[in-house]
Amino acid sequence: MTFIEVLPADRANIRVHGNGFLQAETACGGKLHIWDPRLPRQKTPNCIHNHNHGFISTVLKGVIELTEFTVTGGEQFVIHLCDPRKGKDTKLTPIDSPTAIVDLKVNRVFRMTEGSLYQFPLEMFRYHEVIPKTNVAITYVRSTERLGEEVLPSVLVPYGEEPDNDFDRYAFYEQAAKVYKEHLIQLLHKQIVTLGEF
Repeated sequence: MTFIEVLPADRANIRVHGNGFLQAETACGGKLHIWDPRLPRQKTPNCIHNHNHGFISTVLKGVIELTEFTVTGGEQFVIHLCDPRKGKDTKLTPIDSPTAIVDLKVNRVFRMTEGSLYQFPLEMFRYHEVIPKTNVAITYVRSTERLGEEVLPSVLVPYGEEPDNDFDRYAFYEQAAKVYKEHLIQLLHKQIVTLGEF
């Protein structure tokens, strides 16, 4: 992996995701995800989610655990759609339907270490959760097949709790940029990322 692959396209593309990791969209179209305990996160974590695209992810540092779930009828969680808001975090809006109140059954659990690569196919009803198992974890994600932008991904919010829609992922740029720079230098030093032709 080369430096240009993990270099952010511009300032606006470094942000803090509500689930507590730094997200940097790179000049090559991928995303660098960095979990670091110094980063802020939403008051109500909404870690179980799906995507409107498939992706391939490579673990560059640390250990992460990915759990896949099967959704069943129940009463533990409420499905919320992720409505995009320009310049802010997405707004989580509950689906007004009895079928949007669900339970979860663990399908598979993967533990991935540095150098591991995993592929997540495009399946809107496949929910998953990614948890760092080390103090710091870094992954590089590349999208594969994608649905139209009108198809919104969703998250599962514990029943009776309100999502933290006041969280602004762009409000922590200075803090996020510092964390990003520190970890990028470490990746270069360990030659996990090389300068390549940059």
